[in-house]
Amino acid sequence: MIDIEGLKVETTRFSWRTAMTVYMRAVGLIWIFSGIAEWARIIGMLEVRGVWFWDLGVEMQVAVVYFAVLSLVAGVGLWLTVSWGTVLWILAAASQILCHTVFADVFGSGYLVIGANVLSMFVFIGLVVMVEREDPS
Repeated sequence: MIDIEGLKVETTRFSWRTAMTVYMRAVGLIWIFSGIAEWARIIGMLEVRGVWFWDLGVEMQVAVVYFAVLSLVAGVGLWLTVSWGTVLWILAAASQILCHTVFADVFGSGYLVIGANVLSMFVFIGLVVMVEREDPS
């Protein structure tokens, strides 16, 4: 606590654990909105690359449904900052990277999606390292 001319100011120390919680919740919100967008595609509110869900090929329909479910569940898990949320997020991100690299002829080469997923994972790993350095317990 700092006392400046009778004004008491409460100071808080920066915490990497708090930064990680904020980061996980921000990423969680992104995945929740992504899942909602996928569900909007399924029920016919949005098009997928200018094509309605029911006009897509079976492989694209399966991918849309897969990511609709996985994105929402991973997003909620990240928001709650539970370990299964992190696991599902890594699974979803790895699945997106796989779709846009190995199966680029079907899903397109989404360099922005790949880059965002890789960057977000590296930031997460960096935050994990900083949290462990701060408080190894």
